[in-house]
Amino acid sequence: MEELQKLFETVLNKDFIRAVISNPREKGGTVKVKIRPLELKGQLVFQFESFTAKQAFHKNLDRDAAVQELSGCAGEFRQMQIETVDAEYTVLISKKGKATIKRKQRRAADDIVKCEQFLQASPTLGRLLSDIEGE
Repeated sequence: MEELQKLFETVLNKDFIRAVISNPREKGGTVKVKIRPLELKGQLVFQFESFTAKQAFHKNLDRDAAVQELSGCAGEFRQMQIETVDAEYTVLISKKGKATIKRKQRRAADDIVKCEQFLQASPTLGRLLSDIEGE
């Protein structure tokens, strides 16, 4: 679990994009947790969005509290997908608590394709950006 703690401390910074924590060990509670960075009052915080069967709960935490919350989630869930500007991490946690961390380096081309797909899915934003480029 120390390697997970180090990973969380490493990725929770300004380069963090998002994380999805899923596959709960016990049924009936939280089904999934999504984490994203936010800037509130000029300070970087991390929003934890916890999903139950019918509700979603939000918490905004500073970096240290977010690291502690992620460590707690590691005991409750089996899978984590973490994305940063530089890499994508897949964390799988076994029944015995052994964590397997896989790191995949991100390529700029992948990001460009994702941006283009996002702009195609959001026509209003695509038109707005093309209007700005045309000026």
